Amino acid sequence: MPMGTPTQRPATGSGGNAITPRAPDFLCIGAQKAATAWLRSNLSAHPGIKLPFAKELHYFDSRTHGDRNFFLPLLQKRLAKKIEQARARGAPEAHLAHMRRLGDPDRILTLDWYLDAFALVPPRKITGEFTPRYAAMPEDMMDELFALAPRVKLIYIIRDPFDRALSSFRMEVARQAIDPENRTAMDDFAAYWLRRSGKQQSNYACFIPRWDARTVEGETMLYLPFGDVKTDPDAVLRRVEAFLGLTEGPAQSRARNKFNRTAPIAVPNWLVEQLREDMAPHLKFLQDRFSRDFVDRIR
Repeated sequence: MPMGTPTQRPATGSGGNAITPRAPDFLCIGAQKAATAWLRSNLSAHPGIKLPFAKELHYFDSRTHGDRNFFLPLLQKRLAKKIEQARARGAPEAHLAHMRRLGDPDRILTLDWYLDAFALVPPRKITGEFTPRYAAMPEDMMDELFALAPRVKLIYIIRDPFDRALSSFRMEVARQAIDPENRTAMDDFAAYWLRRSGKQQSNYACFIPRWDARTVEGETMLYLPFGDVKTDPDAVLRRVEAFLGLTEGPAQSRARNKFNRTAPIAVPNWLVEQLREDMAPHLKFLQDRFSRDFVDRIR
């Protein structure tokens, strides 16, 4: 299906703008805990981009992992908030009705719903989403993605695999309200986190070759070292804009802000040692796959 192909008759708002289902022009596929929220926040300020109601739409990964029921209430809550905001600023009724349709629980995370999520984007703007779990999608789902959006561009921020895994664990500790001072609770949760593949997003040696087989680096895939976000965020934004075919945006007042920074929670020593061992092959893969300069900038 070509990008932008409608699955239903376009609606028209009071301002005359068509509401037409479309596929994304770009996806940020990862990595988790590698500044994807920072990138979305800054790109949302660009006049050539309009993003959907949520950072992560989870269309591809929810179908892979079978956890639609987990994401459904989260997406409904996000939509309800966006509808309130749209109503407060006097959005056209056609737009409000469209957003209410997006909140239909029977439609959420279906293909028509996913294409409708981008339907409010004006024709001259590009759109995309930022779901880090997409990096780990299986090959059949990758093929489905490219059938749906054959011209889609991908952005993959690469962070040191050990640092990324450690940050992910700390994030989950905070989310689950585990007491960091309770050693038994921390050990139990760390074992559970490992069993449920909490470190999976660092498995670059598994994921990157699959993407490499389906993309052209610099044309349809942009790999970015995480460290550049800290040392030269403006240059990162300029590089992303160029990759997406955008003119340079206005001065980014938020370019140096940090988003979703993980609290420095003490981690069990045994988990640190386990992660260093498990992540060593993935660091070696990065060293073989990318330039030395690139790998020096992933921390």
